[in-house]
Amino acid sequence: MSKPNLKLAEAPPPRTPEREALAQAMADHEAAQQSLRKVQDAAEEADQLAWRANDALEAAQKALSKAKQTEGERLAAVALQEPTDLLSAAAAQSAVNQATVACGCSPHWRCFCSRAAAAPLGEHPEEVRNPPGSLI
Repeated sequence: MSKPNLKLAEAPPPRTPEREALAQAMADHEAAQQSLRKVQDAAEEADQLAWRANDALEAAQKALSKAKQTEGERLAAVALQEPTDLLSAAAAQSAVNQATVACGCSPHWRCFCSRAAAAPLGEHPEEVRNPPGSLI
């Protein structure tokens, strides 16, 4: 019969200060990587939100342009008490104002709208920062 090659388990040797420091550094590194992933995810989400807000602003600006072109037709229909589905220029302007605020046209947000793109980097025209009727 052969002799088994097994040893009895002994207590692990005590950790050296270098190994303790390494273990702490590895734990800190993992925590930093998790924080970085959270920041990257939040930045991606913020970028997507900014692009959606910009798209909404552009749509509102197009609707305003169309409303200005058809304002006379809408007013005539209202005066004749005929039903109309045309958007008033005032309502369209209100939608643009709200979309401008949502777009982030302020010094605290990155802005992708066409008016802010014409301004130097980091500067927005005052009417973009504080559009008429806005509460900012």
